[in-house]
Amino acid sequence: METTPEMDAVLSGDRIPMAGLFQLDTADYGAIRLLDGAGVLRWDGNIFAGRHAQFGVLSAMRAIEDGASESAPSLRCSIIPPADMIDIIPWSTLQGSRVRLWVACYSMVTGQVIPDPYAVFDGELDIATIRLGSKTLAVDLDCTSAFERLFEDDEWIRLNPTWLKTYFPAAGGLDHVTGVTQQIYWGQNEPKDKVTYS
Repeated sequence: METTPEMDAVLSGDRIPMAGLFQLDTADYGAIRLLDGAGVLRWDGNIFAGRHAQFGVLSAMRAIEDGASESAPSLRCSIIPPADMIDIIPWSTLQGSRVRLWVACYSMVTGQVIPDPYAVFDGELDIATIRLGSKTLAVDLDCTSAFERLFEDDEWIRLNPTWLKTYFPAAGGLDHVTGVTQQIYWGQNEPKDKVTYS
């Protein structure tokens, strides 16, 4: 973790005032900025508040799970929206919205954020799940890292000039490739059981 000298000075003290800054960038509602506690913090010209009028409060956050060889880091957090907003917000349309999380230190005297908060997560909202119970009303936000897209299989890609010109009209790299006798599996593994004809 690389931090600024100002933040290092605060972290070396006896009392460390810290806060989580959560931001969800939505198309319909703009940037939703939540603080992981009560109050308000200002940073980089933005206000992070403990409560948002439509999205409510940030209620829980699981530890960020580091990805293994076939998965990217992920984040799961829960928000408790106002009861009258649970049916109004189209949760499924938020999929793909950018999600960011920072850890910030702040001055207990001035309430100002110490430069610069440490970026912990930068990804996108994958799934929003409404959790309803007899005494529970929450929305769980499962977020994946922006690097998750690197693990997608590109099975729809074809190694021919027609496909290439569909997406890159000026490309001519496959125009004169003829007589390819070996099938090339692009974006997927070669099938184990093949039927060949001679």
